[in-house]
Amino acid sequence: MPRTYKKKGTRVEFSEADMKAALEDVLKNKLSLRAAAERNNVKHTSLFYRIKNQHLAKDYTQKYKTKQIFNIVEEEQLQNYLLKSSRINYGLTYESTRKLAFEYALQLNKEIPESWYRNNIAGIEWMKGFMTRHPKLSLRKPENTSLSRATSFNPTNVAAFQDNYTKVMKKYNFSEDRIFNLDETGVMTVVQAPYIIAARGIKQVGQAVSGGTRKTIYNLAKMVDALMNGAPSGSLAFPNCPESGWMTSAIFLKVLDHLKKYTRCSRDDPILLITDNHESHCSLEAILFAKNNGIALLTISPHCSHRLQPLDVGVLGPFKAKFKVASNDWLLNHPGRTISLYSIIEIVGTAYAASLTIHNIKQGFKKPGIWPINRNAFCDEDFESSFLTDRPSPVNIPSNNICSAQINVQNTFNDASPTDVPNSSNNEPIPKSPSV
Repeated sequence: MPRTYKKKGTRVEFSEADMKAALEDVLKNKLSLRAAAERNNVKHTSLFYRIKNQHLAKDYTQKYKTKQIFNIVEEEQLQNYLLKSSRINYGLTYESTRKLAFEYALQLNKEIPESWYRNNIAGIEWMKGFMTRHPKLSLRKPENTSLSRATSFNPTNVAAFQDNYTKVMKKYNFSEDRIFNLDETGVMTVVQAPYIIAARGIKQVGQAVSGGTRKTIYNLAKMVDALMNGAPSGSLAFPNCPESGWMTSAIFLKVLDHLKKYTRCSRDDPILLITDNHESHCSLEAILFAKNNGIALLTISPHCSHRLQPLDVGVLGPFKAKFKVASNDWLLNHPGRTISLYSIIEIVGTAYAASLTIHNIKQGFKKPGIWPINRNAFCDEDFESSFLTDRPSPVNIPSNNICSAQINVQNTFNDASPTDVPNSSNNEPIPKSPSV
């Protein structure tokens, strides 16, 4: 028998409400079987057998009920458990769900097929039917999420950031054009090709990509002008060969100076710069430079940037997607050639213009509640990933770790030094992040 039966006949389908109305016409209103059936658009034979078997008190609300293991309520509970597991980043596979269904049936003393006992697992046909009966569920490919990210994004850490942000905004009353976000991301000469159109049924579909080893443009000892062809207007290049392209404290100082040049910030007209807790952003030199040049630094709680940082929320994802497409387009326009360090910036410029749009930037600030300010941007469901291990802010914090110190913003800020010292909600090691 096929898994999904397709009706071939033209028999009239009727609802249970129609059948109950027909039964009432026959039993109470004394109509004939055919008259009641025609009046309520039901089959007269079905009405006949329903009256004949009314003393049996059968439940007709669920079709093929005798072939189902669990009733509606039990399947609903199983569905809710699967949804809850996926939201806390511990989703179940087909096989684990089938094992769970087998154990669930044993606990409820259900009558199950012999094959379930023999294999200690529910049948695949039951699994397919269960997924069909519950369209809220689907088989999805998950994104790898580190345990630190999953557990650190909790109400305590988010509230700590929101408290600091609220204090800064109340003290300086920054307008939206004076709030900035800074982040780093890496681009490689070899990237995964985007989806393409191909023949149906083919298991393997190939697509040309740039050959050779994946490289980043900043893993160089010296920068040459030719490497910046096609770069977005106002871009700067900072090669960093000893550190293999990673952001460093020295380079971050140059970035802050670049930001000061274009924003014209000063102590009298400061700006707010939101960054993550990367070690290069927490150096004493960077903090002093920001303090003396009207840059209020506000850092995000560790491992929360994927939900709180505007660039991570609304910009870098579209940028990476556009970069894949732009790389593929470049290879199509230059057959037989590979993407080198001299052509990658041109591709970056194309992806940059297509992804860093006004809409994406505004949405990146809106979703985490940074602008417009919204402390209720996240609901309880957003914190379900931290359900298993709740990590509140620690009480005892080493005083010699400036990046991990909880500092009162009111005491840190003064009229002469509008700088918020970066803070953190835990003492976990901070991973490095690549520079653009």
